[in-house]
Amino acid sequence: MPAAFPTALAGLLERKSVFEHDNNVKTTLMDDGEAVQMVMGDSVWVTVRCIFGSLTAGEYATLRAFFIANRTGLVTWTIDGVDYEGRFTGGWRYSQVGNRYSVTFTYRAKEVCWGSMR
Repeated sequence: MPAAFPTALAGLLERKSVFEHDNNVKTTLMDDGEAVQMVMGDSVWVTVRCIFGSLTAGEYATLRAFFIANRTGLVTWTIDGVDYEGRFTGGWRYSQVGNRYSVTFTYRAKEVCWGSMR
């Protein structure tokens, strides 16, 4: 069963985080200029380059513990009312200024039940 992203931290995702959508279609350009497209699967993927800024030491500790505990498992996360299920890719990066932490990481996921939500 997938782990749920910590509710207390979910709302701290910064608006400047980048969402890159992948429609799971491979396009090949032919010699005559035509494009041949193949659907590679049913899922539509999103890669979220997550930014959390100005976390307290406690919030950072919670996020760090969650990363370590779920580094290889599926994670569910509702962002802006959309339900996702995916994995963290790579590690996380953090910096500290005074008593505040900034954390960045990448989450690659698919929308859960996206066809029925729209």
